[in-house]
Amino acid sequence: GSHMRLLTPILTCTSLNIPKLPKLKSKNMSAKSNIAKLPESCWSVLLTNKSLIKIKAGETGYYPSIPPSYSIKFSAGVKYNSLSGDNGVSVDQVTTDQIADYLNSTEGITKGQRMAMDWGSQFGWESTLADPDSYFENGEPKEIRPLAV
Repeated sequence: GSHMRLLTPILTCTSLNIPKLPKLKSKNMSAKSNIAKLPESCWSVLLTNKSLIKIKAGETGYYPSIPPSYSIKFSAGVKYNSLSGDNGVSVDQVTTDQIADYLNSTEGITKGQRMAMDWGSQFGWESTLADPDSYFENGEPKEIRPLAV
């Protein structure tokens, strides 16, 4: 019984988590400042089955989504129209990734913002990788970081 009495004060001290409180506040602040630089939502692609999804800033997870009709003009000048589907490009040549980037670009959303939202929706909005400023315009990270951020 004497061992139990010894443990109780230790447990009550740690359950207060006093040193963690300031850290929580700064996590929330960095999450808020990251979200402030992001659009309300963006198009992206689910890695498992390449389907189109929508991500909402500040939310964990994603929304399966069917895009509006779109018409993509490729660098070679070849067009793809989702309604007719036969403007010189076959559907399987148009990746869902290109569709997501195209739809985002029509709303002024950069690849960097999309990458930041991909990260935030999966791993937390307080991370430096949920900050669009961590990416170049083309979506490449400015600094290669270890996965633990």
